[in-house]
Amino acid sequence: MDDNPVIETSISTRVLTPADVEAYRSVRLRALHERPPAFGSLPETEPDLAETAVRLAESMDRCFFGAFQVKRLIGIIRLSRYEAINEKHRAYLAGLYVLPEFRKRGCGRVLVSQALHRATMTAGVRR
Repeated sequence: MDDNPVIETSISTRVLTPADVEAYRSVRLRALHERPPAFGSLPETEPDLAETAVRLAESMDRCFFGAFQVKRLIGIIRLSRYEAINEKHRAYLAGLYVLPEFRKRGCGRVLVSQALHRATMTAGVRR
């Protein structure tokens, strides 16, 4: 029998805000516990809620997307621009994670697609 529940409602995505800090941090910590090398940091080095909320604030150089099933955050990804002045035309994706029970259902694909769409719509980003 399949251990993954069937997603009965569609997945929605949106840019995360500081108001999403508790849900985001919970998913992020789960990701770090599961695969710390993939994320380049350890759970014990993650910032507290206040600093995480500051990081979630959308800027010209960074935003976080979340995938939701109903109101539950089930996946995350970050879109960032390179900081160097000669690389500001480039953006990258990082921190993709989907809760194990929602994998292989297209959630990661939707997150990547939304982040790439946002990058193509961002002034000055060419790569």
